[in-house]
Amino acid sequence: MPTQPTDKMATELLHVQEELAAKNVDADAPKKQAQRASHRLNFLEAMMETVPVGVVMADAEGKIIYGNSHVEKMVRHPVLHSDDVDAYGEWVSYHADGSRVQSHEYPLARVIQNREDHVEIDVDYQRGDGTRFWMRIIGEPVLDGEGGADRRDRRPDRYRRRTPLARGAEHPDCRIEPPCEERI
Repeated sequence: MPTQPTDKMATELLHVQEELAAKNVDADAPKKQAQRASHRLNFLEAMMETVPVGVVMADAEGKIIYGNSHVEKMVRHPVLHSDDVDAYGEWVSYHADGSRVQSHEYPLARVIQNREDHVEIDVDYQRGDGTRFWMRIIGEPVLDGEGGADRRDRRPDRYRRRTPLARGAEHPDCRIEPPCEERI
């Protein structure tokens, strides 16, 4: 068995150790990446529960993939995970004139289908218990790090009981809540 100088063997051993360490780092990379993604998702969900508005998110095709607990409290039924924008009609709401809001009229559908940057609508929403309330729905794209849209959201605004002026004038028992003001 030929012998090698100690320096050469140490160098070879160090090289093998570096290769093994690199392979271990490469093997651990997907696991660490998955852990980071899971942590970011948990953080996002916790953050969505702290905001005082309802938030619904959909994928790029329009399937509703998330809704926070505020949505469920407001609409008094579980979040409807509509399969696409054509199914948004299962969220039952009405215009001020009493006509039913169609799937394509919801801000989320308009943001996804028409690529609109900001859409709002006031609706008389029919809750799960049969009662109705006025809410403003806002749709805006959610942008990824490069400025591209990767998800869309629909947020019933913080003015949870809003009556449009035209409807309020017809029904004096309805009142319009003023916008919230921040005070320092």
